[in-house]
Amino acid sequence: MRAILALFLFLATAAQAHVQLEEPRRRYDDMKGAVCGRGGGNDGRTGNFHRFQPGETIPMAWTETIDHTGSFRVAFDDDGADRDDFDANVLYEQDDPPNDGGFRWDAAVTLPDIECTNCTLQLIQVMTTGEANDNNTYFQCADLVLGDGESAAGSVGCASSTSSPLAGLAPLLLLLRRRHRC
Repeated sequence: MRAILALFLFLATAAQAHVQLEEPRRRYDDMKGAVCGRGGGNDGRTGNFHRFQPGETIPMAWTETIDHTGSFRVAFDDDGADRDDFDANVLYEQDDPPNDGGFRWDAAVTLPDIECTNCTLQLIQVMTTGEANDNNTYFQCADLVLGDGESAAGSVGCASSTSSPLAGLAPLLLLLRRRHRC
């Protein structure tokens, strides 16, 4: 049990990010590769999605764990996760002034008034401490479905399997982090 707890504490520390999308739940903890955190064509959709209604205004929350002056942006893609689509569908922008690490951001974001089953919400944090490029940007995404049913105020789809090499530890990690488990 001590070994599992030690591994959990290590992973929790290693997973600390510059920005962590909390609500809706992010695809995964990765954040450095464009467009959803992993980059290199590895930003695939997961089986964990949130269902909302077209045009619904939803709460979003994220934590800035390491302070950087810059900005945050929330964008939308109705058919996957493509940079051009995100750039064309910006839903929210916010300056990021200096603050202490651990700062929680909350925003109300209105989703497009369309139905889609393969849509993605993207959060990026852009640091203005250097040249504007992907090296100064952190990415996270949430998988969405718009339409066909109730609002997602708690409506989350669940994957039947996961591709993570630590999949066997997922239930324990989720329990220890006191997160909703599907």
